[in-house]
Amino acid sequence: MTADLIRLFATILLLAATLEAAPGSRVEKIINRDWVFQYFPAEQPDTAPAQPAYDDSRWPAIAIPHTWSTYETTGDLHPFIRSASEKDDSYWWYGWGWYRKRFTIDDRYAGRLISLEFDGCQKLCSVYVNGALVGEHKGGYTSFSVDITRDVKLGTPNVIAVRVLNRRDDSDRVPPMTAGNFDVYGGIYRDIRLVIRDRLSVPFQGSAAHEGGTFVTTPEVDDDHGVVNVRTWVRNEYPSARLCTLRTTITDARGSRVAQITSRENIQPSSTHEFSQRLGPLERPHLWSPDSPYLYKVSTEVFDGVRLADTYSSPLGLRWFSWNHAEGRLYLNGHRLVLRGMNRHQEYPWLGDAMPRWIQQSDMLDMRQNLGMYFQRTAHYP
Repeated sequence: MTADLIRLFATILLLAATLEAAPGSRVEKIINRDWVFQYFPAEQPDTAPAQPAYDDSRWPAIAIPHTWSTYETTGDLHPFIRSASEKDDSYWWYGWGWYRKRFTIDDRYAGRLISLEFDGCQKLCSVYVNGALVGEHKGGYTSFSVDITRDVKLGTPNVIAVRVLNRRDDSDRVPPMTAGNFDVYGGIYRDIRLVIRDRLSVPFQGSAAHEGGTFVTTPEVDDDHGVVNVRTWVRNEYPSARLCTLRTTITDARGSRVAQITSRENIQPSSTHEFSQRLGPLERPHLWSPDSPYLYKVSTEVFDGVRLADTYSSPLGLRWFSWNHAEGRLYLNGHRLVLRGMNRHQEYPWLGDAMPRWIQQSDMLDMRQNLGMYFQRTAHYP
């Protein structure tokens, strides 16, 4: 390799590193790999595994999504056939599952917000980082986020420890309890993300503390035009007020811009502001239907003055529907629609409900392409 090529290669690497660490670039990384797990059958939890120095060297290595209520852990071909209730065998119900993982965050992210987002943990969950309790969640079917900014050490290894209880008749009476028409599997059975974002940014959608994300509606849609309303929440975690500019763009499936709007607001520290924007009309929109599931994209850009602080995106489908009472028929985009579908539970042989995303998608493709269905009743989990 010549000296010129070496210099060029070094320049490309430097540029790539600069872009990766550029302020305002939200970082979202799925951290499903390199966990270890151990089950403790005692009814009262031992918090020793939360401590960073705890010896987990003999714990089995696992990947998320994971449940301990399967043959891999219990040795039973199907725990819900062999021991269908807690009274039959309380061992795998009354105990605690512990998950641990080590990770390092580069010190170039100093000053930014760092959080962990869980898509589902069945069913009572406590999260520790470096021995500190950073958050708890009750309920197995809703996502949640925990802020770990204060407890993470940059540039050096950290330890996440997650304690999970799956007892149905828990003292807090958290659903599900004794529901007999679907199975309850203990564990972190959906994805986990590490999220790094600016202190002026769009917060997690679903927090009990404040609003977050976007809420996209289509108050006017027909064959000729479509109007889109976008509500966006931006939170300021800086110690001083920030002049925030919010730019929202709608692009079609090819990435071409079809609408854009900009709003400004002075957001006080430790405050969340709701932006409400109306975009359109979009002329001759490509309508969504089961036969043509066309999606636009709503892109959100948050500016701190002139600096890009955060980005966020949301899907958008344009369609309208109505119910004809005289006919007893559902109409979609002005055309009669007969719903063809099924009730589906998130369960798979040998995996329980710890189904990776690709199997979930495979189920959808099987229902749509092989069975000719386009409607799903998503059971009643939440």
